[in-house]
Amino acid sequence: MTFLMLHPQLVVAGDFTGADVLEWSLESQSSFYQTSISMAGIVAARTGNHDEIVTCINGWYSSSHQLERNSYIRNKLRDFSTYHPQGVILAVLEEACGDFDRS
Repeated sequence: MTFLMLHPQLVVAGDFTGADVLEWSLESQSSFYQTSISMAGIVAARTGNHDEIVTCINGWYSSSHQLERNSYIRNKLRDFSTYHPQGVILAVLEEACGDFDRS
């Protein structure tokens, strides 16, 4: 989380891609993944319509699974390196936990 506080402009840049994240240290990548996933869970919880998804996210990214999940996300970012990393992370969460209803 420290990395994101020191470099917040990176996550809002229009040309920010998964390839950029993959250049960071593993510690910084992990912090980015954890922050992005936590925020997705918070947003899902605040809608009041996604209790199952929130429960799934919390279990899927629990501390006992974080290393494995981070590796999976890293591989997806390699596969989709030209896409915004938070979009890739959301797609990974939807793959694991179901679609976030957009209506």
